[in-house]
Parts: sequence; C-alpha cells; structure tokens
Amino acid sequence: MHYPDEYRRVIPWINQLDSGAVVLIAAGVCGKVYAQRAKRAGCAAIDIGAMADYIMGYQTRGIFHNARFRADQAQVEPWIGT
Repeated sequence: MHYPDEYRRVIPWINQLDSGAVVLIAAGVCGKVYAQRAKRAGCAAIDIGAMADYIMGYQTRGIFHNARFRADQAQVEPWIGT
C-alpha cells in the first residue's frame, strides 16, 4: 500500500524540489496533500489522476473503454528542451 510508508518518503522529496518545478501527481487522496506541498514549495502541481493509468494502458475506469484517443497510437513528436 502507498500509505503510510511511501507517503512518508514522498513528502520530504517534494519539499526538496526546486521552485518552479512541474510536478505530475496521480496518487488518489494522498495526491491532494502532495499537490498542496508542491504548491508550498513553489512548484506547479498537476493532478493527472487516472489519466496516468490510461496513458500506461491500464483500464481502471469504465470511460476508458470507449475512449477515442489511444496513447499507443498517438503520433507525438518528442519535445527537446534547449
């Protein structure tokens, strides 16, 4: 289980992030706390929730069965930072 062991490891990690970092969160109820901690650390927190499952091909929600977009068929050019 994620809580309490992983939760106790994640909170200090979030506190060490650089201000301005973008944090993607998919952790259910714990994710709400993580997002708040990231905000306090000056980060931009985005709770992607079940979309993380969908992107990885897990059908954890019924709505994903009828989705028109499939991540494995997406044609996305990789972004390269300079």
